[in-house]
Amino acid sequence: VVPPGFVPDPDYTWVPRTRVQPPTVKATPTTTSSTPPVSPPETTTDSAVPPPFELPPPFGPGTTTPTPP
Repeated sequence: VVPPGFVPDPDYTWVPRTRVQPPTVKATPTTTSSTPPVSPPETTTDSAVPPPFELPPPFGPGTTTPTPP
C-alpha cells in the first residue's frame, strides 16, 4: 500500500532475491516420557447467577431529579 501521489524512486527498486539460502531444518530428538496423563481438575458449577451489568448514571439507567427553572 502506498500513499496517494507516491512516486517511486527509479534509483531504488525492489528486486526479488534469487540466491536466497533455504532455511535449514534441524531434527529435534523426540523423547518419550512415562508420566501418567494428568486428569483435568474437577469444576463445580455455581448455580448463582450474577446480576446484570448496569452502567452508572448518567450513562445508564438512573433516577433523575428535575431541576426547577
